[in-house]
Amino acid sequence: MRCKCLVMDHDDTTVNSTATIHFPSFCAYLQLVRPQAHYTLEEYFRKNFDPGILPLFTGELGFNDEELEGEFRFWQDWLRTRVPKAYPGIREILERHRAAGGIIAVVSHSMRENIERDYRENDLPMPDVIFGWEQPPEQRKPNPWPLERIMERFVLRPEELLVVDDLKPGHDMARAAGVPFAAAGWANDIPEIAVVDPDMMSSMPKGLTASTGMDALTHAIEGYTTKAAWEMTDMFHLKAIELISKSLRGAVANTKEGREGMALGEGMALGQYIAGMGFSNVGLGIAHSMAHTLGAVYDTPHGVACAMMLPIVMEYNQECTGEKYREIARAMGVTGVDEMSQEEYRKAAIDAVKKLSADVGIPSVLEAVKEEDLQFLADSAHADACAPGNPKDASVEDLKDLFRKIMA
Repeated sequence: MRCKCLVMDHDDTTVNSTATIHFPSFCAYLQLVRPQAHYTLEEYFRKNFDPGILPLFTGELGFNDEELEGEFRFWQDWLRTRVPKAYPGIREILERHRAAGGIIAVVSHSMRENIERDYRENDLPMPDVIFGWEQPPEQRKPNPWPLERIMERFVLRPEELLVVDDLKPGHDMARAAGVPFAAAGWANDIPEIAVVDPDMMSSMPKGLTASTGMDALTHAIEGYTTKAAWEMTDMFHLKAIELISKSLRGAVANTKEGREGMALGEGMALGQYIAGMGFSNVGLGIAHSMAHTLGAVYDTPHGVACAMMLPIVMEYNQECTGEKYREIARAMGVTGVDEMSQEEYRKAAIDAVKKLSADVGIPSVLEAVKEEDLQFLADSAHADACAPGNPKDASVEDLKDLFRKIMA
């Protein structure tokens, strides 16, 4: 079990509370002490993210100590009679994690008693440990103190935790402790509706359809295997792999099934969208960091670069992916994976990616790459924002060797 401890934020990660409880409480208190001040929900979300709620109170709004204490009492009274609802799917995720022997921790700026009440009222598995607002300021996030105590208590390494949070303090706490982080975007930045229209894509050139489709597949496979991957994003990524694998050949050929198969739950348009819902929360890996470099240096189309690097990177990463390549192979239509050895199903997954890439006309060699360029390419890819998410840490020398595999 790679992620032994889920470290959950509470508000807008586990429960939908800002829009339904905290923002109305904030507005009601402002009417008492700053009636001239007005904020939209979006503005309130943004200011919670940066600079944070306390700097908003003491800085922009200029609350004195009495007003700050008054706001806290007003908020606590407001909370006592209002229970936020858990987000759909959260209970199932926590239950599966607990059933697999996982630890559930909460690190939040909410009070412990409110967190415990919300877990009880929403029938969620009770956390093994909670660090709430009761902690002294120097022990609250973004300080890594709570994560250090969790690792100490349960004898865990940083890579065995996963912080799930929607705001910057949680991200900064995880980063300071060297713990993987997953952004909980469902409260603040996932749209309520997205218009996915395959007809708008029907006039795309075949080469563009192929390259963007393989980019979407790279999003899905890298997101599925990245260090921060977890149960919810795995669900998105596996479905995206399945949809893209079924539909890309037809989409490149511009068949009705390839473009519009999503009426049956399939299609490139839906596949790329679902992949985005996954990787936007957990990041990518070195296939993307290397593709970014190839695009910057040689003007290689991004999707082509991703497609060329993906099977090479999959071969490099395979020893650090557990059983995930079996599920990738299954999602790509490979039969008999349950009867295969680990070596066999890993090879089957890589071969399926190679076959799909070749079928849609993606080259496997980039003649522009020269030996004298490799140091700069590898240094740049190593410094890219996507590189730390790769399941296997890659050195500059490793990256040089991987770039050599696409040389003529």
